[in-house]
Amino acid sequence: MSPLKKFCRGLERTGKVGYGQSMREIYLDWAASALPDREAHKAGLEGALKNFGNPSSPHRCGRRAAEALEECRRSLAENLGIEDRQLIFTSGGTESNNLIFNSLLLNRRAGREASSGTEDGPPLVVLSGYEHPSVWEPARLLSQAGFRVLTVDLGKDGRFDLTKLRGALEQNPVLVSVMGVNNETGLRSPLGEIGALIREKERGRRIFFHSDLVQAWGGERPGLKSWDLDAASFSGHKLGAPKGTGLLYLRAPEPRLNRGGGQEQGVRSGTENLPGALALAEAVRRRSAGLEADIKKAGEIKYFFIEGLTLMGASLSAPIAALTGKDYSPWILWASFPPLPGEVLARALDDRSVRVSTGSACASRGPRNYRVTRALGIPDELAFSALRLSWGPETREEEALAFLLILKKTLRALAIPLKPPAAGAIK
Repeated sequence: MSPLKKFCRGLERTGKVGYGQSMREIYLDWAASALPDREAHKAGLEGALKNFGNPSSPHRCGRRAAEALEECRRSLAENLGIEDRQLIFTSGGTESNNLIFNSLLLNRRAGREASSGTEDGPPLVVLSGYEHPSVWEPARLLSQAGFRVLTVDLGKDGRFDLTKLRGALEQNPVLVSVMGVNNETGLRSPLGEIGALIREKERGRRIFFHSDLVQAWGGERPGLKSWDLDAASFSGHKLGAPKGTGLLYLRAPEPRLNRGGGQEQGVRSGTENLPGALALAEAVRRRSAGLEADIKKAGEIKYFFIEGLTLMGASLSAPIAALTGKDYSPWILWASFPPLPGEVLARALDDRSVRVSTGSACASRGPRNYRVTRALGIPDELAFSALRLSWGPETREEEALAFLLILKKTLRALAIPLKPPAAGAIK
């Protein structure tokens, strides 16, 4: 039976799919934070009790802790296809991103050629307009310090505008930063094409290429070498590891802003979070084991959501053919029911034990900001009504169906008419 027929039959049998008054909560906000991986957290706790010494201590307890830390690094580096020395343990994506951007300030103050600007003016930084705040805000700091910041949005084909990037590269930027997967719509950036174009346009001085891969990691296998990246940022809690764990990939050593005891090759001083590293390594190992099958299942659930939402008249962030293709992650879907405010619908669903968001969790507590959605070509009136659905390997088809049934009831309770889809909208 096709997902569409299952959905239609489910609508006819509302309440008869195993989700009654005692229904467990439906968690569809994995892009904000994945469900905790119990085995990974257990590995962190048990490892912390066993290896309690400070990894920098010279005695046996310290050496044992240091060996455990390096084993975690080896495991993670092998998973990412890189060398051990190229991985730095951090507290997550925000710290990793800031370490990269802030290093440019140190470069410039030291008068290094790598950030001394060009004949045309001050040094240039290029990034996508749909970056996470942990990239956008450090870039703003650079602009206040005298750097130029140029953003590249989407072209007419709905993909990152390589033509505009080509023009920006003619100005010899010192840094290009483009996120791998957008955390609001799931749009994938063509990092392989971007990396190749960057290397083609270098004029005797390497352009530093960085990517925020926080939302990509765990949902696909990052190609750090094939994308020709100089640096990449990762966050553990997106894969079920504890919050406050993350990684920074550095192809080669960079200037060191974080000064102290010299841990993590001096890039990130401070006593290492060994329990976090142990849990992170185990979470990555477990997530990677069945990734291909999980990706296939995620795509099926995504199409199931698309069919159900389209039947209710939702506006999506892109045509269905694009959303189900290689340009979008199979783990995220953006939908809108104008003129209903997204916050109102999210709260109403929360009262019904359904957990969804209206966009980036990191921007949810401040005033509404349309920077990212405008960069993605989404009108403000649709962004105002947005919901972001995101799921993970543990999400079941039954939960997807239950969500659609609850959403349908919720929209009716809020007096939002369900618009039939246009002819041929679902294929």
